[in-house]
Amino acid sequence: MEEGELRQKVAEEIDLFEKARPEPTADIDLVWVFSGPGTAFEPWSKSDPEWMAWMDLSRIQRGLRLIFEVTGCRLQIPATSVDEVVLNQAGPRMLYNGVDSKGENRAFEHYIKHTPLSYDRTIVINNVNEGGVEREIKNTRDQIVSLKGSSIWSEVTGAVALVSTAAHLPRILRYIDMYRSIPEGLRIRCFPVPNFDSYKQDREHETEAVVRYWKQGHLSANPYPANLGLA
Repeated sequence: MEEGELRQKVAEEIDLFEKARPEPTADIDLVWVFSGPGTAFEPWSKSDPEWMAWMDLSRIQRGLRLIFEVTGCRLQIPATSVDEVVLNQAGPRMLYNGVDSKGENRAFEHYIKHTPLSYDRTIVINNVNEGGVEREIKNTRDQIVSLKGSSIWSEVTGAVALVSTAAHLPRILRYIDMYRSIPEGLRIRCFPVPNFDSYKQDREHETEAVVRYWKQGHLSANPYPANLGLA
């Protein structure tokens, strides 16, 4: 694939994710929320531009809302009728593996303790083991690699929902295609968080990031699954 072709393809995928409004389904067993700039309590990380404000919190909140929606689907009741007891008995679990040195994981843990979702229904991962060397998760690639061969997959029987901002998802799916960290027998669903006011900046930023990391050999030219987790 040529660089220009990849750039165009990623931009088109971002446009598609921005407009997508996928419906939750009862088979979703794990909600994987990808951390972003800032934390659950801080709008930005150090050196982040202002347009990235509250991306981490918006992703966490979308993941939490999705768990309510999936629980409602399972019980065939409105998400607004799901209470705390039902949520933690019948709902899917949430996975979060942020950058611990930036305070993302600690902030997530504190935030969840003030929501209806029990902390016992969450999975927090701090480190990635690659080539027998364990180190702290630092970026999106590490987040994907940290789940490759993980024991948690033995406990997941349904679909895996990926939650991130719309522009970020094409990069995530290309890391998944490269490292295949989600077992191929599991269905992948994508739930994009619309970028609203920061759409243009984020679209350009993420398109160039995919091209840059592809040229470095860090991710695939193609997303996995090919249907972008929207079908």
